[in-house]
Amino acid sequence: MFYYLVETLFYLGLVYFLVTTTFAQWVKYKRAEFVKNIPWIMLEIRLPREINKSPAAMEAILEAFHQGGGLLTWWDKYRKGNMLSWFSLEIASFGGDIRFYIRTNKRFKNIIESYMYAQYPGIEILEVEDYTNRIRYDGGDYNMFGTNFVLSKDDYLPIRTYMDYGLDKDPKEEFKIDPITPMLEYMGSLKGNEELWYQVLIRTDKFKGEWKGDAKAAVQKIMKGEGEAVEGAINLGEFKLTQVQKDMIKAIEKSTLKKGFEVLMRAVYLAPKDDYDGSRIGGMMAMLKPFEAAHLNGFMPADDTSFVFPWQDRKDGSKLLKKKTYMFKKYVLRTFGEYYDVMDGFSFAYEINHRVDYFLRHGLNFKKWKYSKSSFVLNMEELATLYHFPGKVAGTPTFKRISSTKSEAPSNLPI
Repeated sequence: MFYYLVETLFYLGLVYFLVTTTFAQWVKYKRAEFVKNIPWIMLEIRLPREINKSPAAMEAILEAFHQGGGLLTWWDKYRKGNMLSWFSLEIASFGGDIRFYIRTNKRFKNIIESYMYAQYPGIEILEVEDYTNRIRYDGGDYNMFGTNFVLSKDDYLPIRTYMDYGLDKDPKEEFKIDPITPMLEYMGSLKGNEELWYQVLIRTDKFKGEWKGDAKAAVQKIMKGEGEAVEGAINLGEFKLTQVQKDMIKAIEKSTLKKGFEVLMRAVYLAPKDDYDGSRIGGMMAMLKPFEAAHLNGFMPADDTSFVFPWQDRKDGSKLLKKKTYMFKKYVLRTFGEYYDVMDGFSFAYEINHRVDYFLRHGLNFKKWKYSKSSFVLNMEELATLYHFPGKVAGTPTFKRISSTKSEAPSNLPI
């Protein structure tokens, strides 16, 4: 009797495995079909000499990107393979020549242009060829370094935003401190054939506000004097909030009042091998430091195209080449979430290699063994801080602006 039971459970488990595996491959196939048919376009935004608006204008524009349709039923998800619409906000430097781009599904072009012209009537928006098409990295003539950026702490902890810098008050140019300026200055310092691409992929928060629930729980813990974040809160036997904790609660609660986006960030530095400058990597890894908020959140690099120890790639550098090629491919395809699985998939061997890499990097510090989540949640205020159009405070000489402003937006845009 016992053996019959074991045999029955074995066959049930086998059937379950085959069914779930087949279903997963079916979903992957349908999603790949869905992605293949998306009519992607690249929009270049050319800025006028005078921009007097704060990043709050970009925050208003982001409403156009908060698209959540297409996933209303199981039929949409699993039969059609539908996925949430995503967009790519990009800044690229070509030898110091800085350009702003937005990559989008063509069906959202009109609404994006309408929102952008409403907030920045002096800009020009052009549909251009994807700048990444100029280069195909294969380890031949070019060398590259790429990395993802992730939050250093939990999603509900906010980064330092433009409001923390006082830009919501639209101060005069000479008094502005724009956190995006150091990034643009660094990108403007590139020379010759050097290129740096910066990409912020966004889509409507698929986690349905789970981070807001986490934020509420965190505030309650702080109020009760629990957790590592409230160390030092007990004073003379009585619970008392420190000023730091009061500021944390205020920042967390304020952050949850705005809509959230799921975000994935990447940056790639590349140049012909004779022009490649490895010292650029340090600046690229640190260019998001101005967005770091003490006691709250910031960014850190993750899953970059390097190995810590020589024995991780003991042969002829083929593993490193594969890693760089993979990162380049993800940037060019703007892979995001489920699309990442569609493109290549997470194999068992890939997961094991990642765990081994974390062991080699961190030893027995198990707290750092946790697999880094490539995507995270930012609200509109945080996102507008990371990507907005700077005023004259960004005085990078190679930052080109159009010589004259438009008097008004095109009259044929939809209302």
